[in-house]
Amino acid sequence: MNIFNDKVGTFSANQVVTKGEYIRMLVTALQIPLPEDTISKKSSSKSSKKKNTQEAPFTDIKESDENYRYAVAAYNAGLISGGIFGANTYLTREMMYLYNIRAIGLERLGLGTMDVYTPFIDDKEISSWAKGALYAASKLGIITVSNGYIFPKKYVTKAECATFLNQFIDYLRYDLQKDYNDKMLIN
Repeated sequence: MNIFNDKVGTFSANQVVTKGEYIRMLVTALQIPLPEDTISKKSSSKSSKKKNTQEAPFTDIKESDENYRYAVAAYNAGLISGGIFGANTYLTREMMYLYNIRAIGLERLGLGTMDVYTPFIDDKEISSWAKGALYAASKLGIITVSNGYIFPKKYVTKAECATFLNQFIDYLRYDLQKDYNDKMLIN
């Protein structure tokens, strides 16, 4: 699926994934359309050709950055918010699950759970902004748990990222329709 764009000689399974890399992988895996190269901070073109421009949603990443178009695609799809993108921030497990739950649009399953405990032993370590998504992901069974722990602050390596993305894609292919029928239509 060309999700990993590393060269064979430079790929390291234990290398930590950044937010920019993961957003690129997720956009690629979900085949979210990339925007045209018409996004600019200010429309300064006075030519007779009208360009379809919009204001850039991020303050810390330039259009020339290889992750920019993927970040804008993720922003347009509702996976991430505007403002500071933080492309070089290391990806944590709670961030990854938040993006995955947003990608399938099932955040509703986690609504109202910010003060509720999740089924994880390390529930107190989960950030309040991620608790609903982690709760929803646990209800859907798309979280990898290790003896009851989720390790929400743990950085995700490329090997773990490949495993999580594979599980996520399998969920989308085989289990999403069943969960939608069982959990969304009934409620």
